[in-house]
Amino acid sequence: MLEKRHSAGSDAIILSGMLAILLMVSFSASAVTIASCPAFINDSSNLTANITAAASCIEFNATNIELDCQGFTIQGSNTGVGIRAVNMTGVVVRNCFVYNFTNNVRFENMTNSHVVSSLFGESQGQSLLILNSSGINVTNVVSFGAQGVPVGSSSQGISLWNVTSSSMTNVTGTANFSIGISVSGSGQGVFGNNITFRNVFGNSTSNSGISIIDMNDVFLFDSNGSAGSGTSHGIFVSGAKNIVMENVRGQSVNMGGFRFRSSFNITIRNSSGMSNASYSSALAENITNMTIYNFTGASTFGMGMNFSGIIESGSVVLKDIFLSTEAGIGFSCTDCRNVSIERMDVFSRNNTAIYLENASNVSIRQANASSSQGTGLLVNTSSRVSIVNMTIRTDLGTGLIVLSSANNTFDNLSISSNGSWVFTNGSYENNFTRLSMMDSNASVVFFSVVNFSNMANVSRSALNLSFNKAFLNSTNLSFLNIPGEVRFHRLGFSSPEELVDLDDDGTFASCPATRCTRVSYGDGTLTFHVTGWSAYSARESVAPPEQESSVQATPPSTAPLSRDGVQFTISSAEKVSVPVGDRSYIFDIIRINGKNGAEIAFGTALATITVGQTTPLDIDNDGKDDVTLKLADVTPKGIEVFIEPILAATPVNEPKSIPATQMPTAPGEKETPLPTEQPEGTPTPVTTPAQESPLEFKKGILSISLFAKIAAILAILTLITFFALHRKALFHGHMGKIE
Repeated sequence: MLEKRHSAGSDAIILSGMLAILLMVSFSASAVTIASCPAFINDSSNLTANITAAASCIEFNATNIELDCQGFTIQGSNTGVGIRAVNMTGVVVRNCFVYNFTNNVRFENMTNSHVVSSLFGESQGQSLLILNSSGINVTNVVSFGAQGVPVGSSSQGISLWNVTSSSMTNVTGTANFSIGISVSGSGQGVFGNNITFRNVFGNSTSNSGISIIDMNDVFLFDSNGSAGSGTSHGIFVSGAKNIVMENVRGQSVNMGGFRFRSSFNITIRNSSGMSNASYSSALAENITNMTIYNFTGASTFGMGMNFSGIIESGSVVLKDIFLSTEAGIGFSCTDCRNVSIERMDVFSRNNTAIYLENASNVSIRQANASSSQGTGLLVNTSSRVSIVNMTIRTDLGTGLIVLSSANNTFDNLSISSNGSWVFTNGSYENNFTRLSMMDSNASVVFFSVVNFSNMANVSRSALNLSFNKAFLNSTNLSFLNIPGEVRFHRLGFSSPEELVDLDDDGTFASCPATRCTRVSYGDGTLTFHVTGWSAYSARESVAPPEQESSVQATPPSTAPLSRDGVQFTISSAEKVSVPVGDRSYIFDIIRINGKNGAEIAFGTALATITVGQTTPLDIDNDGKDDVTLKLADVTPKGIEVFIEPILAATPVNEPKSIPATQMPTAPGEKETPLPTEQPEGTPTPVTTPAQESPLEFKKGILSISLFAKIAAILAILTLITFFALHRKALFHGHMGKIE
């Protein structure tokens, strides 16, 4: 039985075709009825029952007539021709189910004829064969070549040979051991074939799905070519001219989705290719004038797209190309000439993303080249290559490799790599403009033209980018010591300041305006230009000294200034000015780290403090700690801090003078001398302490001690009380004398 020889997929196609045929059956009451084979028809004819044939069955003997099988079958014996028409015009075959012949349907030297709404089952040769004909239209047809054991390369689903001005619409041609749909001619340039395919599916398990050889002016729209486990391609084009494909898909299990060889004027738009093997989604060899727009290619083990041997006099234009591969090269151009690529996105997981070898006059603009474990872009033995606006990303490999190549230009190249940035060897006169190295935390740009030396390795150690740091070894990479740009990301500063380490010893200082020029700061990204390279960083800027007229910090009433320091609560939105001697220093919160810590700036000091921890700080950058700072608490309103002076030591050679008369003091407090009694009318002398009050900071944090003020007030009150009592005594004594 025929059904037993078909695969499940083939059965589905056959049933779908039969359903379409039955739905479109037309009846003609005036037609001649064919009841058996062989039959030679001179008028339009119908089948009213299934018929079988030992050899050939039906042959047209007149023009402008129609055979309508009305859904009935014509079964052969693996020989002969099921339906044949030779040297006729205006012939129509409709609603037929024909199978088991050498050729199920054969048109030869025909004009203006049609095959409509039919199903052609398994054949020993070409199931539907059209030879040396013109104006042939095939519509709503499913045609099978050999489906069982191999019977030779001619067992094609559909074969067109030297056919012109013809079309196929809603057609499927399939074969197990040969080509699904074959279109071939007698040589490129002999005549214009003008063949149009629309919504065509060519399928083969061991050969090309669609094959176009030595044909001109072939147009393929909304179609699919699929190749199975053999050694052929989904869509194969060779020796062809003026080929246009739009919305076409080529796919292959073992080979490439598309293959173009020795052809001229090829145009592909809005199409895709797929290869599951070690081959390309699209391969082009010795092509002259090829244009591909909006193409997506994928390969499991092979290349995403491969060009080689492009003819010197022609050109190739690729636009909007998207390629990906697991193990192979994403895009390869070998022995290429005059190739222009614009907007290309290439990914290779384990190999090079874009590879150019022995290429010349190749231009790539607006491209992305990404690789997980391989190289982003590799240029080998090539010249006159122009790369403009390319972004390269690699996880473990090298971003860019240039080997034995010269006179190439790279403009606005951005490289992101966890391996090496750039490696060159045996190359010269390769000019880079606006070369960028990028990291998630920082990036650098070199403005001037860079000419890499013969042997150069820009590694991660020679050019290191990390959080809030950019370092370039300008000694080993002197050719990169040119003006450029530094950009830091994810900063938490409110007002950052650029820093530079000129000696590469880990000591950073404010970068002078002659070396660093601010460009912008916003959303945590700081951008500034530099005149040369060393190590750069950033920090929260240090505010200038506050003027006397500025608002001074007033400790909250619950945390009064004491001889032991000052304690206050401050929010992230506030800044506190703390007087220290004859200057004031700004205390500011950079960031609150949860409930247990904060990052602060006090004067020139930057520190990370933790609740309960005491931190010494040098707030005036003189190399000596001035105060200790303790984070008392982190509250919803901000942080509560306690600032205490680091006291100056009492000189050994100056013993402390203790006045004879002193006020009672509390334990731990400084004794304050009382004024001595003077004769009336004698000015009260001003007492100057022999040394700095212990209430003052080491640098004179408090110019006048609070307790010194209190002691002076008490002394004045004591004098007032003393004179009042003394006058009262004199008054009473005088009154006693009067009495």
